Amino acid sequence: MAAVVQLCVCIYVLVYHIRVADEHCGLLAAFLLDEEYTFVGVDINNDQKKLKRVGLVVRNFVDIQNMWRVPDLVTIKPKYGLADYVGSIIHHSYNEMKDVITEYDHHIWAEAPLPLKNIYYASRDAYATYDVYKCLVNFQKGFQSQCQHLAKPSRRSRKSGRKNEST
Repeated sequence: MAAVVQLCVCIYVLVYHIRVADEHCGLLAAFLLDEEYTFVGVDINNDQKKLKRVGLVVRNFVDIQNMWRVPDLVTIKPKYGLADYVGSIIHHSYNEMKDVITEYDHHIWAEAPLPLKNIYYASRDAYATYDVYKCLVNFQKGFQSQCQHLAKPSRRSRKSGRKNEST
């Protein structure tokens, strides 16, 4: 069952401890269904299943794994985790992100109150996901812009009515 829902916009992060909620949050459910917002994750199939068990569906969900391949010529994993993506795109220090939380810490997500260590981890996880997605979208826009720029004839050739010719 889903224990927490993490939402991040810019520097603002919400960690909602859904596992201990007294009642269903209709506003959250409506927000997750709003197509105006993009919700991002890594290997989201598992997240979607967990959310569905608590009656939540995300309409506009993007999986970072479908956008970017971690440039790793050494270990080449079948699936990479968030730490791998953040480590390759933002900063290598994020490669150790998963090491901050122990096996025991992973088993206490349903406890209340949620320990600060878990809240900090969930916040960092949400922000890292947001930051990586923002960078990937920026990279895509930059590549598209560059391709369009290269496809246009130069100003000089447009003025003379000629295509780029070698002299």
